[in-house]
Amino acid sequence: LMADAIFRSLIRSFVTGRRLLEWETAAEAESGAQRQTPVEMTMRMVPLLCVAVALLVWAVRPLSLPWALPILFLWAMTQPITRWLNRPTHDLEIHLSGSEEQFLRQVAWRTWRYFARFSTEAGHFLIPDNVQLEEDGSFREAMRLSPTNAGLQLNARQAAITLGYLTLPEYIEQTLINLQTLDRIPKWRGHLLNWFHTDTLEPIRPFIVSSVDSGNFLASLCSLRTGTLELENTPLLPPLAAGLADAACVAKKPSDLDKKVTAILREQDRHPSGQWLRSVLALPVAGQDANSPLADRLKALDRFIGDYLPWLHPKFSQTELSPAAKLEDFTPKTALEACRALSTAPPQDAAATAALRDAAQRWESLLEQLDAIAQIAERMFRDTDYKPLVDPYRRLLTIGYNTETDAPLNSCYDLLASEARTAMFLAVAKGDVLQETWFKAGRKTRVIEGVPVMLSWSGTMFEYMMPALWMQTYPGTLLAQSLPGAVTAQRMYVARQKIPWGISEAGYSQRDPKGNYHYHAFGVPTLALNPPPEGALVIAPYATLLALSADPVHALQNMRRMEKMGWLAEFGFYEAADYSRDREPLNKQPYVLVKSWMAHHQGMSLLALTNLLADNPFQRWFHADPRVRATEMLLHEKPIEAMPPEPMPKVPAMTFPAANPASAN
Repeated sequence: LMADAIFRSLIRSFVTGRRLLEWETAAEAESGAQRQTPVEMTMRMVPLLCVAVALLVWAVRPLSLPWALPILFLWAMTQPITRWLNRPTHDLEIHLSGSEEQFLRQVAWRTWRYFARFSTEAGHFLIPDNVQLEEDGSFREAMRLSPTNAGLQLNARQAAITLGYLTLPEYIEQTLINLQTLDRIPKWRGHLLNWFHTDTLEPIRPFIVSSVDSGNFLASLCSLRTGTLELENTPLLPPLAAGLADAACVAKKPSDLDKKVTAILREQDRHPSGQWLRSVLALPVAGQDANSPLADRLKALDRFIGDYLPWLHPKFSQTELSPAAKLEDFTPKTALEACRALSTAPPQDAAATAALRDAAQRWESLLEQLDAIAQIAERMFRDTDYKPLVDPYRRLLTIGYNTETDAPLNSCYDLLASEARTAMFLAVAKGDVLQETWFKAGRKTRVIEGVPVMLSWSGTMFEYMMPALWMQTYPGTLLAQSLPGAVTAQRMYVARQKIPWGISEAGYSQRDPKGNYHYHAFGVPTLALNPPPEGALVIAPYATLLALSADPVHALQNMRRMEKMGWLAEFGFYEAADYSRDREPLNKQPYVLVKSWMAHHQGMSLLALTNLLADNPFQRWFHADPRVRATEMLLHEKPIEAMPPEPMPKVPAMTFPAANPASAN
């Protein structure tokens, strides 16, 4: 390796004077493009070299051959061993049945509908913080936004295009609108302030920068950048077929259009490539309900095919257009090449030729816009400065910074089992803080079912699981044993009650004078240094969806149970079910449903579902960033000794005292 580098450097510097700036760019590395260097090609010949050396040893000193063979064998196996060591690590695998996958996709589709329905022009197409279902069926929208909500909205759109709920032009247009809006909002040291109005884009007092919210936003930007670049080489049409199937199956009373689309898609494998698409686009949608999600998706698909892949559109079905690539293989780059090739083919229909040329220009524009999204996301990521958010004495991240008083907030995040784990990690990855900030965070543990599990502040699922939406969990590490252990503690806590599990910060049934649900961090006492209010028991469905990454089998069973209880609604699972004793049940139910949806809970749910259904794309995109790769060794920390085991607290059988409203607020 050294000789090759020295020789090439000397020849290029003093002889040829060419190729002096040869390296693999970040864009090439992230695109997954494979390029064979002379060194790599030479290394492929190592097995042959080993055979030659073995023959030489046998000829010169035969008695040494038994000693040389093990070394030569290991040398020859260098590449297979390296590939094995570099393979993605999966401590937990789950094989979904067809019905399980369909159920998860139905939940994902409904959850995505929250973002599709409530991102409107009145709010600059930014998602409201929460939407509350009123008694009369109307919706009450909280027109405010935090950095976490903003980032999760961007990632939710990535989930939508991955699952087939958006076409590429829709994804690009909507993402650019959001990014350009967020880019022009005034910031402090690159940070978005913690709350601002979506209708006026003005910040909300107090003007605080939140360390956690900024960290979540940066993680979203990181995944957005690399995931958007990956779209340049991602097949376009297979996800759209799956997305149409989800939209067609969601209705309780399927329409004729739903039934026809479902029938066509079920038979797509038996038809020639592209036939299912022409059959779907030939269906009449003009007379459909304007609010029909399926009709809306069919219209979007018709526009996409007509503008970008015209040879697949029914209006050109009589024209001889036959690109070499298969329908399932078309990516933005190969589609552009196909449009160019077909438009310059032998003379054909003039309208088709013009459509192909227009399509080629549109593809060129889309590829430029994909790069623009990546560039804006990278600039916003790079400009965010975490140095002022570190306590200089404790070397920990502060809760945040008050920009009006120009002073950091007094408290710090001092536990690794915290939602601040993402911010800590990225602050180190960006080079804004030293690694010691990560190791200063506490790792106090407690044995649960024989496994040491880190303690958190409130014992919520949110604290443990949210960072895992982006950050990989490696087998045999401290985090790998703590996350499933936290799920076990949650399940055990309500086992006697025989109710669904999943406790986290959430809205609950008490309301303020304006009728808005109150919000509190509910947790499991076994996991908490600061136990929740005594007697409160609020089950948040999104907590179960977060647990899909750590315990998918039990999480899926719990989701099925909640769905049968009527907790799954038009825009995904409701916010919570309040089982607390002092809540007055309705319809003789032992709980009160909190019928609202919160943006960050919906976003986390959609990311968790997409990670399970699509092989962890958000983790892949996050770790594709070179800065993250250079820092990910922090996530390989091994377990440490635990506190002595303690009995698991149990929820009394509905005999606990009422929660203190003052503390719950």
